[in-house]
Amino acid sequence: MTDNPSEIPNEIKRETRKRCAFGCIICGLPVFDYDHIVPYSKTREHSANNITLLCQNHHRDKTNGRISMEFIIQKNKNPFNSSRSKTAGHRLHIGGARLKAIIGSDRYVQDMDQIGSRFDAITLEGIPLIYFEFEEGSILIGATLYDKDRNVSLIIEKGEIQASTGSWDFESSGTSFIIRSAPRNIDVVVDIQEDTISITRCYLYSRNLAIKIDESDMIVVGPNFEMSVGGNYLENNGSGFSFG
Repeated sequence: MTDNPSEIPNEIKRETRKRCAFGCIICGLPVFDYDHIVPYSKTREHSANNITLLCQNHHRDKTNGRISMEFIIQKNKNPFNSSRSKTAGHRLHIGGARLKAIIGSDRYVQDMDQIGSRFDAITLEGIPLIYFEFEEGSILIGATLYDKDRNVSLIIEKGEIQASTGSWDFESSGTSFIIRSAPRNIDVVVDIQEDTISITRCYLYSRNLAIKIDESDMIVVGPNFEMSVGGNYLENNGSGFSFG
């Protein structure tokens, strides 16, 4: 037990995230705050049964008395995402025409208003799995990211991010989105900081190919080969990597 309401133990946080299906219990957004249903000042303890997930808007509504305790308790029993395969979507906002991205150890700088409205960063067997589009003055990321067991863990479409509710763990922490398949197994890390998009850990799959991405490399594996293609810098070349 801790006397600081901000120091919720990690295991209690993960249990809460999983029970709430990785999103606000009211709207399902995968960007959330931890909230003590009965205020910590009254219970003086961190219990997973008394902690829930609320997006910032609904957290503010609860704090200001615009949502009743009865409504929170009801939603905590049946969270918005609990019957869904994916969380509700959260829009990522990247303004301007200059794309700055880090994927593994590769760096991309693309002026989208010069090279065209779309940049495919990684394509497997003709299917773009990480790509960027430029629409109405904003850069929109698209991606289908997997865990090591070939399960789709994180989907980003037109800049809207959704997490699989079937994952062992999903966490939105600061500027990062993190997928774990076990306590020490981090399978996906996506980070959005102002004008830079980073994907520093993930797996990509197609029918015959697999890619493992981490901070130091990108490893491509096929039926009869394995190769490293990390450590590149691509600027205004108009196209990324295509395999198969």
